[in-house]
Amino acid sequence: MAAEDQFRDRTMSFGEHLEELRIHLFRALYGVVAALFITAYFGNTVVAIIKDPVERRYEPWQRKRIETRANAFEKAQQELAADQRTKVDLEATLSPGDLTKIAEKLGITPPKQIEEGITLSVHAPVGKVVAAIAEPIADIDGKWSVKTFSVQEGFVIYFKAVLGASVLLASPWVFYQIYSFIAVGLYAHERRFVMLSLPFSVALFVLGVLTCYFLAFPRMLDFFFVTNDWLDIESDIRLNEWVGFSVVLMLIFGIGFQLPLFMLLLERVGIITHEWMASQRRMAILVLAVISAVVTPGGDPITMLFLGVPLYFLFELGLFLMQYFRRNNPFAGRTGQVEEVEMEI
Repeated sequence: MAAEDQFRDRTMSFGEHLEELRIHLFRALYGVVAALFITAYFGNTVVAIIKDPVERRYEPWQRKRIETRANAFEKAQQELAADQRTKVDLEATLSPGDLTKIAEKLGITPPKQIEEGITLSVHAPVGKVVAAIAEPIADIDGKWSVKTFSVQEGFVIYFKAVLGASVLLASPWVFYQIYSFIAVGLYAHERRFVMLSLPFSVALFVLGVLTCYFLAFPRMLDFFFVTNDWLDIESDIRLNEWVGFSVVLMLIFGIGFQLPLFMLLLERVGIITHEWMASQRRMAILVLAVISAVVTPGGDPITMLFLGVPLYFLFELGLFLMQYFRRNNPFAGRTGQVEEVEMEI
């Protein structure tokens, strides 16, 4: 009876629950704002980290595309008769400074004094000329650098990047506030379990973000570039769109990786059972596939696969944890008895 009276004293009205929710939401927001000051100071580094995956794959793809087109043009020229091949006359004037640099690159001693330059005349197949100058011209043009398309877009990119990074940085505090709000309506042993699971929740969130950054991003970008090659489309990547896309996707992966703890929490409070969840495995696969298709911003199969497959393994991990903790908890399914034991102690 004493346990029931204590629980009755902790009963909250709907309005009190809303007030408690408001308090924890504002506390979580304060944590994000505090983290924002930190990430804002390192904004340049944050933007560099976010754009690194796309730049790391964009440049090799562009170089390969240029090489492929130059080789295709040269091959087409070689297939023509010798008198039908396109040739070009080139004149190149080299200044004394240019001649000195060339001599240095060749490892020879330049003349002590070069008073005037020289002019070279070249009559060469245009295919070889294209193959020779295509990549140097591309180096100058820099087509593989991600771009902005308005003068104010740089600030928008900076704000998106530091805001997303602040949410990631403040995630332990945010999860603590969420767990604290949930714990208000639980028994003592359930509250202890919820708070003890907080470090694992943060670890799973970080694991989800890292999985997205190091595994999903490279494969996803490779898929996009191969698709553009197949469609013969020239990509011109806008950094603003990539930053928004990547930050949202990392948050989705981090939240999605909470699945096993969410399942375990529902089992501990008596909403679901291990047997019921195990019997719904096929339905769970379908639901996880639908969720992966809906929440991924790009909607491409590679991103869906890299989210859906880990979610399924996390679902299996959740089933294991539900069974393991149930077997090691002698009071599972007898919440009232646990509370009475604790009160007697």
